[in-house]
Amino acid sequence: MTDLEIKRVSFFVDGFNLYHSIRAAEKLLAENQLKWLDLKALCRSFLPLMGHQARLGEIHPFQPTQITCDHRTAKKYPAMKLSFVH
Repeated sequence: MTDLEIKRVSFFVDGFNLYHSIRAAEKLLAENQLKWLDLKALCRSFLPLMGHQARLGEIHPFQPTQITCDHRTAKKYPAMKLSFVH
């Protein structure tokens, strides 16, 4: 397989939502099941959905500092600083 055939897939992980999702799941699952999260293994588990040539690139955890929204929401709240995700 050449470099051109390999898909390097990078993941951007929203730390805020990940944290709160884990906290919510802890309430539903047995104690200590979610004590540790292997973020690399989690990202790798999605690679088969992207094709057999997909390989793990980089993992970028981040904390959102601005609200992301669409243009309609921005018009409703003009005083807020909004960024757009395309």
